[in-house]
Amino acid sequence: MRQFALCGTLLFVATAAAAETPAISKAEMLKINEAVYKQVNRCWSPAPLRTAVGVGVRVRFKLDPAGSLTTVPEPSPISGLDYGEVAVAAAVRAVRQCAPYELPARAFEYWRNVEIKFVTPAPPPPDPAPDLPK
Repeated sequence: MRQFALCGTLLFVATAAAAETPAISKAEMLKINEAVYKQVNRCWSPAPLRTAVGVGVRVRFKLDPAGSLTTVPEPSPISGLDYGEVAVAAAVRAVRQCAPYELPARAFEYWRNVEIKFVTPAPPPPDPAPDLPK
């Protein structure tokens, strides 16, 4: 059985107000990225895409300080357009189902605007042929 996972690409869009907030370290940014990844990954279930490879959707959304959605998630397919509607529905469903997000309030300006890329993985490479005796 093939398994699907949220691609590890998470992009947090900086806002002008971010310059006015306390700086956060790269380590804290990575922890926040990982927290969002883990939360969304639990809800990402593109079952109809079992045979699709490299289907991608970008979803943008905004959060309030409690981690709840403040906007309707804005999806856009980025690859695998044959499966576009199915992929978009699965990605938006994942973003909605996982809210509210548990993120550190101190870094709110960093994570208030989120962009996540969902991608079905490529199949693993075939096993190399065994060496045949000579």
